Amino acid sequence: MKNLFLLPTDKPSRLWINNLLQGKLELSKEVLKGSNTAQNIYITNSEEIKLGDWVYSSWGKGIKRAIKDIKDALFLKKVILTTDQDLIADGVQAIDDNFLEWFVKNPSCESVEVIYELNINGKNGLDRARFIYKIIIPQQEPKQETLEEVLGSRSCQYSVIENKLAILYRNQIKIYDAITKQQDKKLYSEEEVLPLLEMLQKCKEYFLLKTDSKSDERADAIGEVLKQFKKK
Repeated sequence: MKNLFLLPTDKPSRLWINNLLQGKLELSKEVLKGSNTAQNIYITNSEEIKLGDWVYSSWGKGIKRAIKDIKDALFLKKVILTTDQDLIADGVQAIDDNFLEWFVKNPSCESVEVIYELNINGKNGLDRARFIYKIIIPQQEPKQETLEEVLGSRSCQYSVIENKLAILYRNQIKIYDAITKQQDKKLYSEEEVLPLLEMLQKCKEYFLLKTDSKSDERADAIGEVLKQFKKK
């Protein structure tokens, strides 16, 4: 379930959108003055909402303060971590740099695991040990995508599909070259080699000749090519 929200703000923030780099999310070392590209992260959970808590409203898609105790709120979620300087000053826990550095590299993330643990860095006296929220940064191994997976993804933009197809196309050529240079000098018949080359050529033609088509139409067309050559 989604519990991470990236929202635009006109207030100072370290996060901002770099329009010169195709909308890439950036993280500054210092808090920057507010601008029309500034962003803030809000992470929520399903804790009972108390009077004065900061909450995210999925109805209004914004942040506000709770004016009463709320149980089992349908459209409200308690904000427990944020980069919003106003909320941090009001007692909401700040998101640490480790997660922020990871997030700018993975801005499509919409859900993270958060645990509640003892702050081992706490000290006696005024800075006593206390429980804090800790984000578990996802540790996923990169997945090697097949050509069918790349082309079958409707969420991919044309430029992403084109780039990945070009990489896969080059890899297929490298593999073919490596096969022909094996030490045992094994030879392959035309019946074995031509279907592969024909498939790659057709896929290439769909991108080079049908650039005026929509990305999903191109993906459908290339998908049909793959079906023609798929082993029964």
